[in-house]
Amino acid sequence: MLAVMGFYALSCTHCSRDSSDAEQDTFIRVYGGKPYKGESKGEFYVDGVKKQSWKGSATLALIEAEGDSVSLFLGADFGNQSEVNLKVRGKQEGTNYARMKGHTDQFTIKGDQINGHFENPDQLMRFNGKLKPGQTTVTVQIRFLRTSGVFPAGSELMLSFDASRKVEQSGENDSGCQMRMVPIWSPNGMTMGMVPDC
Repeated sequence: MLAVMGFYALSCTHCSRDSSDAEQDTFIRVYGGKPYKGESKGEFYVDGVKKQSWKGSATLALIEAEGDSVSLFLGADFGNQSEVNLKVRGKQEGTNYARMKGHTDQFTIKGDQINGHFENPDQLMRFNGKLKPGQTTVTVQIRFLRTSGVFPAGSELMLSFDASRKVEQSGENDSGCQMRMVPIWSPNGMTMGMVPDC
């Protein structure tokens, strides 16, 4: 049984929009709005041996936009087996996106390339993928440094997301999502947080 897990990195301070950029394309304008929907896959490895795999639905959406800061949500729903919720907060820089400076871990979207690395005493997480206005593919590797529930120390969870959406016209920015409260994992432990239910 795959445990419900999420990731949340909150690090945005002094996020504000320059009024001179109001009419320019920004990360939130280009990638916000309707969510990306598609397929997700999960694989669980112990000592390099695949022990279990799952297939389900995938969602990627920008939520909680405030000024130049926004949360990037990735969700994998494996039906009755469970779900994984990942949420990263950062700041747009033009059409790029990055976690705020001053942290040893990092998460960036530059051009169409997604790269991320987060580490704490319990888990090491790596993100790699591409994000375009109508298509996204993301892989997430989670290595458990210490035993966490059903995940023994040294085990790995591999997640993949392949999702798309119709490219919106200017002004069509309805996300089409309700919000719901779910467990979200953070560097300080498990918390409850709002994620989109699309």
